[in-house]
Amino acid sequence: SNDLNTLAQGVENGIWAVYNTAQDPWKRQDYRDYRRKWFFYLLSFLRTGGSRNVKINAAFVWSVGSFDVAGVHPISTSPEGTYADPEITGWMMRLSAMVPRRRSKV
Repeated sequence: SNDLNTLAQGVENGIWAVYNTAQDPWKRQDYRDYRRKWFFYLLSFLRTGGSRNVKINAAFVWSVGSFDVAGVHPISTSPEGTYADPEITGWMMRLSAMVPRRRSKV
């Protein structure tokens, strides 16, 4: 997208290719700030367990291409760089550490 409003309206339209700097939407500071703000609010929502009307007890974050803030999918990182954002990943790790471990029902 060419502007932040377009990005915000179509956040699901990511890059589905091996990381390359020419296609990295997060090179732009305003886009990076938007992504961090989006994840900050998402993780805050998850940390509180949802809302009065929506209860959350587990979550999955899509991790491929430009959606991969943790850089875990093979196409998300290349010799040119990565879509990973260590600040967001740190928030995710801190939230995960707050969640009690579940016992296996095996």
